[in-house]
Amino acid sequence: MDRLIDQLQRLVKGTDIEIVSVEGNEVIYLLPYDNSDKSVFLEGVTDEEMIANFIEHINSRLDSMIDHLKDCKLHNPGNVGKYTTQQVFCG
Repeated sequence: MDRLIDQLQRLVKGTDIEIVSVEGNEVIYLLPYDNSDKSVFLEGVTDEEMIANFIEHINSRLDSMIDHLKDCKLHNPGNVGKYTTQQVFCG
């Protein structure tokens, strides 16, 4: 397990992703611009499979964050001086 933790720490080193803790197969992490930590239960038998699962999970979460931020772009529907967001919650 220590080897897995070391590998995860090296994986995120130099990024804005923080490993908060690892307990068993559960990794608690914090992503940039998130206001609270999240957790993922790593699936796999080997360390390599669990790391691949972690990468897949993190990348999926980041892609969702990017999509959400794109949805929050401001648009001017032609009303001079009145700017609105799309009809989505961006909070």
